[in-house]
Amino acid sequence: MSKLRPYIPHMLLVLLGALLALWYFNQEWEEQAIDMGPTKEARRNPLLALQRLLEQQQKPVETIRGFAGLERLQFGEQAVGDRDALVLLNTGGALRESQVASLRGWVEQGGQLIVTVENPYFSIDDSHKDPLLNLLGLALNHTPWLEHEAVEENKAEASEEEDDKPADIESFPLISDNKDEDPAAKSCGWRPTYLPIHLRGQEQLQLAFGYGLDTSFVDVTASSRPLVMRDEQIYLAQMRVGAGEIFALVNASPLGNNYIACGDNAFVMWQLLRDSDKVWLVLNSDTPSFWRLLWETSMFGCLALLAALALWLWYKVPRFGPVLTVPVTGRRQFLDHIRASAHFLLRHQNNAALVEPLREEILQKLRLRQPGFAQLAPDQQVEKIAQLSGIQAADVHLALYHPLPVQDAVFIDIVQRLQHLRNSL
Repeated sequence: MSKLRPYIPHMLLVLLGALLALWYFNQEWEEQAIDMGPTKEARRNPLLALQRLLEQQQKPVETIRGFAGLERLQFGEQAVGDRDALVLLNTGGALRESQVASLRGWVEQGGQLIVTVENPYFSIDDSHKDPLLNLLGLALNHTPWLEHEAVEENKAEASEEEDDKPADIESFPLISDNKDEDPAAKSCGWRPTYLPIHLRGQEQLQLAFGYGLDTSFVDVTASSRPLVMRDEQIYLAQMRVGAGEIFALVNASPLGNNYIACGDNAFVMWQLLRDSDKVWLVLNSDTPSFWRLLWETSMFGCLALLAALALWLWYKVPRFGPVLTVPVTGRRQFLDHIRASAHFLLRHQNNAALVEPLREEILQKLRLRQPGFAQLAPDQQVEKIAQLSGIQAADVHLALYHPLPVQDAVFIDIVQRLQHLRNSL
């Protein structure tokens, strides 16, 4: 056993390697596709799937942000050709009269224009102010989608009572709930709504919209031809202007990344755009300012914030009234009175009023203590005082006989020397 002991670690490593190899070769490998959501490019461009479709068909296509170039029909250095196609996203309330006039003249020359009207920043009540809708003779109408479903259920029940047959699914939109009916349907958005569309030279196709079509067109002037409609409500309208055509969609879901693979959307879009020389996908990047959006979203909240700001400013901003005096409740010290008196004399009578009493006090003390001091001349008095105090004669002369008034620095020197003389005599 002692002979095998050095080989035990190696044997354990071999056994561990054998177990790992047995575990590895008995594993069943599976490949799974995990949806990581849309890419960053797809989140920035809602028409990226349509752009890729046109690129696969060798159709020149370019994506533009903003409607600024529509008035001159030129984006950067490139001009829009007469045989090109423009796809404008979310035009509701975003186009000016001059831009619509320019687009109309371009369509009359043979251009193809596809617009999606619904705009999150555009109110349906203001649809009569939209110049493009006025050109098409359309107006927007809002009907809750639950009412559509209730009508469909009533129609289906009535049909079943009459002939005990299921309702004809072609008479109302198809809402796909079967995930296994078509592999392509798995890439569709949530519960696409299918509506029949009739194109020239084509059999009846199904155009898929996003679930919940609350907004639709109302034909006001009967100048547009409805291509997709249900219960007198229009979801896709066509208008021929000169040599070109204008197609108006209620919303952008049939063109968007989530629903372009649903139904016949891709085929329908290709049929509308295939004869164009180049396709311009123009995204609306114009949004209202933050303050306007905040006001439209919560007007009463903004008013409350403004009122609170006004009250805070009223509380914080100083208000100037009459000058208030603080009453003195205690007695001042005697030193404060002396200091105040000195400041008063210094301000009104210069520094001579403070130096002269000190000089007279010292000289009077010397007259009393030194007999015959008063009869001495000033120079002799200076020498006498220098002998008694031990201070130099020049300093004694500066302290007792220098002319007044003087500068502040000299005044301080004189007072210091006078105090020294008084303490030394």
